[in-house]
This record gives sequence, structure tokens and C-alpha cells, in this order.
Amino acid sequence: PESRFAELERKIRKAVALRGCEDGERRTEDEERVRAEKYQILVDRASQMLFVHDLSGAFLDVNEKSVQNTGYSREELLSMTVWDIDPDTEEHEFTEWLWKESKPYEEMIFETRHQRKDGSVYPAEVHATKVILHGEPCIMALATDITDRKEAEAELRENEKTFRGIIENFQDIYYRTDLEGRVRMVSPSAARILGYDSIEEIVGVPASDFWVNPDERDEFMKRITEEGRVHDYEVLFRKRDGTTLPASVSSSCYFDDSGAFAGIEGVVRDISQRKHADEALRQSEAEKSAIFHALPVMLTYYDTDMKVLYANQVSGDSVGQRPEEMVGRHCYEIWQNRSEPCPDCPVIRSMTTGMVEEGEVVVPDGRIFLIRGCPVYDEEGEISGLIEFGMDITERRRAEFDLAAAQMRLKEAHQLANIGVWDWVEATDSMTWSEELYSIAGRDPALPALNYQEHEPLYTPASWALLKPAIHRTLEAGEPFSLELEMVRPDGSIRNVHALGRRSHDFNGSCIGLHGAVQDITRRKETEEALQMANNKLRILAGITRHDIQNKLMTLQGYLELTSQQAEDLGKSGYLAEIDRAAREIQRQIEFTRTYEELGMRQPVWQAVRDLISTVSDSGMPVEVDCVGYQVLADPMIEMVFANLMANTIRHAEGASRVTIWCEERDGRLAILWEDDGPGIPDDQKERIFERGVGRNTGFGLFLSREILSITGIAIAECGAYGTGARFEMVVPKTGWKRHSGNT
Repeated sequence: PESRFAELERKIRKAVALRGCEDGERRTEDEERVRAEKYQILVDRASQMLFVHDLSGAFLDVNEKSVQNTGYSREELLSMTVWDIDPDTEEHEFTEWLWKESKPYEEMIFETRHQRKDGSVYPAEVHATKVILHGEPCIMALATDITDRKEAEAELRENEKTFRGIIENFQDIYYRTDLEGRVRMVSPSAARILGYDSIEEIVGVPASDFWVNPDERDEFMKRITEEGRVHDYEVLFRKRDGTTLPASVSSSCYFDDSGAFAGIEGVVRDISQRKHADEALRQSEAEKSAIFHALPVMLTYYDTDMKVLYANQVSGDSVGQRPEEMVGRHCYEIWQNRSEPCPDCPVIRSMTTGMVEEGEVVVPDGRIFLIRGCPVYDEEGEISGLIEFGMDITERRRAEFDLAAAQMRLKEAHQLANIGVWDWVEATDSMTWSEELYSIAGRDPALPALNYQEHEPLYTPASWALLKPAIHRTLEAGEPFSLELEMVRPDGSIRNVHALGRRSHDFNGSCIGLHGAVQDITRRKETEEALQMANNKLRILAGITRHDIQNKLMTLQGYLELTSQQAEDLGKSGYLAEIDRAAREIQRQIEFTRTYEELGMRQPVWQAVRDLISTVSDSGMPVEVDCVGYQVLADPMIEMVFANLMANTIRHAEGASRVTIWCEERDGRLAILWEDDGPGIPDDQKERIFERGVGRNTGFGLFLSREILSITGIAIAECGAYGTGARFEMVVPKTGWKRHSGNT
């Protein structure tokens, strides 16, 4: 198609008769001048800027509109090139094509920037084409200042962005349906409110599918058809999961550009909360009265003459009257049996000061009330009434008295038990001691308590080496400490103490320091040492006795063996055999006393479960173990427990081919499980096997195992199902186990 510039050129040429006549008649100089003037008038009156330039970019002609828009004179423009007013010329990819390759009258439309004489820049739309003037190709360009259009487009984009932002952040549901009633547009909030994953699941669905009651839908459509709009129409919508949603719909019809009805658009609002609020509002008056009467404090409203205007149930109960019986009477008549106001009454004082006043009042029967008076102001700022809040604090005062007495008894108990308590605030390094702690440390109670920096001389070097890292562990990891230490008094004497400490926290749960107790255990230590010495003597005596008895038994068994060899009477031989069995039983009993005597004689130690199990791995029975990293605090004789369990499996678990041992963490405790694939233990024997003397061998193994474990609070029980194998569970208390990384 020919360009609009070709048409423009033909019109110009026709108007000013630039083209020569077909017969080649030469025009006169006057005719040429007239035609040029006409051409210039047409060009200058054009509503668009006209630029004509040669293929080197030099302007050949411009119109008046170009002069007005650029701010240059015609003479200035005709001395300039395209690059002088279009700084983007070099960047246009089509410049080379338009100037060199395009055919005459092929048009190019593009947007660029023009620079005015004052340096300002405005956007321009250019319609450019190659034309032939006076036999030479040149570029004719019509340019339009599109500043207003650009601003309108920017405003439109901003409006669209604003609209999109409003819709995307709309808390209610915006929707639009088409002529068929299908949803064509919906805000993102619809997916959230109706329980869908995305709005794509809603678009295209008939709007009627969301209405629970078809009659409501029909009524809605009737009203909107007749009136053109519906406001706050309450309905029930169906959510994706089938539940219902009370909603309010406000909608109107919308029309296309021709004015024809195109569909319905509007807003759906979730009114669940409004429904709840309406229900709450209906009950508010009843609830207000119920709340006032249910308040655990007395609530009374007075006029300025101290006459009761309103009283709640607690107020009435305090004097044994119904609240309505109190209305119109003075407060001092009701509670104090007086004919005039009480002196220093907090309620009357609040009327005088205009502020909340508080105080304690004792009534004739001895009860104590905490009274708070609050003035009530009218619109002019004058006191129009008084509110009294009252609380019977008789029991609280008694409790405070009892608490003070209990604290005194606790103090006496601390003194009797030689226990002192302390509290340390880390930020200020300030310490508080109880009186008993001063006594234990042998320090003057009139002196300030030692702070943390001053504590080192209070203990022997060995004790401080234990206490200092324990304090840091407690601060950093929250691990409480419990240590037996040696405290050095100012006179140089040593006291044995048991020190406990744990974190102190503020109301936000942040650690602010430590608190704990110190008990003087010097006498206990002395008693323990004396007891240890007595036990040592008893063990020596028992050892000597066992040794002598065993020597006698060996002699007895030797003579029994000689006598049995010489005995010819079978009856006598049987008697001798019974005597021999009795002697051997005595010997086993003596050996048991040796083992039992060792129970609890040594301090419990931390032992790796895997190392304990390794002692039974060479028994010939395959053992599978899964207890890596666990340690238990137990008597050193705990190895005997696993040895007894293995011996029990080998002797009694007929057909057993393996033993499986593993650990489980249960609610802070550790369970060590021993399981074999033998026949198991009958239900009626599960507890008896732990009794002393029960069993086919000595009857001491499982009894001794339970005793060893119980020293540190470890429980053992047989929990297997008979017929599927024995299962022994050893449950370690929370403080009796720990786990470390590694292979221990």
C-alpha cells in the first residue's frame, strides 16, 4: 500500500502544480513563485511538524509547527541536521534501511526523542518516507509531539497498576460474571476465603455453584435485573470443602461499549465475624449484668452523696443482702452501721482529689477490705458519681501472716540442717547470703556477702578448681551443679559443704545469674568416715570368719569323701551324700555373702554400655549390639549384671541362637534391652525369677543383678512374650545416663 506521505505529496503537488504538465510546457517564473507560496502556506498550517532532509541528514525544509515545537528559527533549522534535534538517530536500527534501501513512498513509523533549543527533550512519533523532490531522493517526516499521549499512557499504566494492587490486596472478593453467569474475573482473595488453591479453579465456574440456597440466588437475580444493583444482600456460600460461608453481596450490572448488558460485577464480603458480632450484641446486655455480678470483687456505683445507685452480687453477699436492697442507702450505713461517713474513706477521698484512691478498711465483724475509689466525670468535667471496687483480703492477710511464719520456720529448718542459701546477679556481680550461710562460712553477717570475684579464697584450691568450671557450665548450658567442696573459714579451719546451684531467670526467661544452697556436711563426713572405718573392720572380720568356715568346710568335705569311699551300707552312703550337698550349699551361701558385701561399697561411676556388653561377647553366643555413645551411672559391679544375663540365657534359654542388645530413649529415660530367641519366661515366673534362691542353679544371679542396678535407681524387669524369647528391660532414670558422639 502507498504511504500517507505519498498521498500528501500528491495533494501538495496538485495544489501547487509542482508536477509539470504532460505536454512538457515550461512554467513561468511568476507561476513558480505563486505555487511556492501556496505550498508554503499549506505546509505551515499543518498541525504536525514537517521535516524534509536529504540522505545526509541536512534539513531542506521545515514548517512553522517545527519552528514552534523546537524553539529554533527556520533559518537555524535549515542550517542543522537530523542529529542536532534527534539524539537517538544513530540508535535506530531502521535508519540505514529508510535512507538507503527503502523504495520511494515506503513508510516507517517510529517513536524517538526531539531536543529543543533550550535543551529540553520531548517524545515524538514520526511518520517518515522516502520521496523524490526535484529528481532527488530525500526523507519527508511528519512528527507529532506525543508528550500528552505518553503522560496519558503512563497515567493509564499507573491506574492499571493501582487497580491491580487494589484487587490483589482486596480483603473481600471482587468478581465479574458474563452473560451466561460464569465467573470471568475474581480477586486473589476468593481462593483464600473459599478454600481453593488458586483463582484458576474458580474462573469459568457458574456463579450459581457457590450459592447454597437456589431461592436466594433467584431472588438476587430478580432484584438486580429490576433495580440494576443490589446492596448488602446476605446469603450462604458454599466453600470448596463443602462448609458454608455467611456472606454479604453488593453487585451491579455492567455494560459493553455499545450499552448492552454484559454481566454482573460486585463484591462479596465474609460476614462470619459480623454474624458473631451481631449474636454477641444481642447478648451484650445480659452478659454485662452477668459479668458485673460474676466479678470476684465488690462493684458499687454511688452518687456524690455516697448513696448506692448500683451494686453487684458480691457487694450484696458481703453484707447478706440482695443488690437491689442496697440501692438508695448510704454506704456507711450498709457496711459500718454508721450515720455519717467513715474517716479517711478512700472513695470519699477520691471525690476530693479527683484521682483514684486506695486504702484498707476494717468492718465491725473484723473482716479487712481493700477499697479503691474512682471518680466518674460528666460531659462538663464535673464529678457526677463514684465507683468503688472492694476486695475481701482477710484471707490474704492471714496467708501473709502464715507465709511469714512459714519463712521463719524455714529459716529455723535451715539452721537445724546447716543449710545456707545464696543468690547472685551476674550483671552487677552482687551476691546475697542467708544468715545461716554467714554462719557456715564463719563470716560476720554485718559484712557484705562476697561477690563472685571474691569467692576463690573461700574454697581450697582443689574445690575452686571444681566449682569455677561448674559455674560457667551452668551459666552457658543451663546445667545445674551439685558438688561436695571444702570451704575455708577466715580462721583457717575447713568445713565440708555440699554446694548446689542453678540458673536464675527474669520474667522474660532470660538468665540473670545463679541461685543455690550450701549445706555444712562436716559432721556427716566425719560420721561417714567413722562408718567406713567400722565397715572395714566388719569386712575384715567377715573375711576372717568366711576363711575359717571355708577351711572347716574343706576339712568336713574331705572326711565326708573318705567316709563315703569306706561306707558299705547304701543307706549310710545316701546320708553322707546329703551331708555333702548341704556342705556345698553352705559354701555357695558364703561365696554369695562375699559378693553381696561388695554392693555399694564403691562410688557409682560413668561406664560405657558398649564396653559393659563387650565383656560377654566371648561367651560363644552370637551377640548383636546397638548402643553406641550411651553411658550410664552405675555401681562398678554392673558388669556382673550382663554376665548373669548371659549365663541365664545359656543355661535356661534352650534353643537360643543369638542375643540382641539395643538402647531406646523413652521420655528422658534410657531403656537397655536384652533379648534372646529362646522359649522365654512364663508369665507367672516373670517376677519370681528376681527373688533370692529361685532358679535351677544358685538362684542368686538375677536377684543380685536387680540389687546392683537398684543402687543407682536402675529398674529391671522381664517383659518378653512367652514362647518368643526372653526380654529383659533395664530402665535408667533421667539423671543416670548421657550420650556422647563417638564410639563409646
